[in-house]
Amino acid sequence: MVIPSGEVFYYLLDAGIEKVHRDTFHASLGLGRYALGLTWYAMLTGNDIDEINFTDWDEPIGEEAFKKIHPVVKRICKSYRTFNKTRKFACAACGWMYDRDTGAPHMDIAPGTKFEDLPDEFACPQCGTPKIAFAEKDVK
Repeated sequence: MVIPSGEVFYYLLDAGIEKVHRDTFHASLGLGRYALGLTWYAMLTGNDIDEINFTDWDEPIGEEAFKKIHPVVKRICKSYRTFNKTRKFACAACGWMYDRDTGAPHMDIAPGTKFEDLPDEFACPQCGTPKIAFAEKDVK
């Protein structure tokens, strides 16, 4: 799974928020950490962030900046949730790709079937390599 922390920071800066970092490498103690927390929460749980209004920051966040955080985080996380759903799994031996969008109809595996839901005895249709030897690939 990709957690788009850097992209959230980029778009917060693009939205006119100047205090995202406390230096060039670390999140600011207020807005930066809050944005990262929202991003990780949204990506790991899939839950909406609208009801999260934490305000006990280590440094103040201006009202205008605060209003920009949620929309930016929601937009970026939504695009990455779509990205993370397009995962494919490659056979380590021959490179054949299992794509859940297409499934494997020739093996009676319906489109939409997650790799994790394939039977344990699943094997590569091209070379017979077992399921355990497949590696996850993030593909755009």
